[in-house]
Amino acid sequence: MGAGDLGARLRAAGRTARAVELQATLADRSTATRSLTLPEPTGHSPALRDALYTLHTRLGLQRARVRALTARAGDLRDARTTGTQLTFDRPTESARALEPVLDRAAARFGTGALLPAALAPGRRAVGAVGAGEYPGRSRGKFVDAGRPPA
Repeated sequence: MGAGDLGARLRAAGRTARAVELQATLADRSTATRSLTLPEPTGHSPALRDALYTLHTRLGLQRARVRALTARAGDLRDARTTGTQLTFDRPTESARALEPVLDRAAARFGTGALLPAALAPGRRAVGAVGAGEYPGRSRGKFVDAGRPPA
């Protein structure tokens, strides 16, 4: 489960987390655990992701053979009674507004049905599926996402 899934599960349950924990199980079945208290309770996936990356760095797993990583949310609170610090950072506020939409799409079409543009693959098919065409039978060509088709 990634930070996005953890955030989606928190939001679906109407909860926020004040702490996160990352546990690494190594090849010899030993474990290493790190935890972090967040500045404010959150169910916001990017904030959870950043915290988990910080914990991963703190684990210092250089050349370690990792068998599993487990992310946990702790110090859970009711989202209705938890305040959210407003920011003047438009991308953060836009992402917070978009998360419920992504959650509903994932519930209906499956996880990963919609992705942020930053996570989209670097190549895309131009004209891959048009009216009356079927995926897999396309005669479209692949182009780099940053360049217009020739």
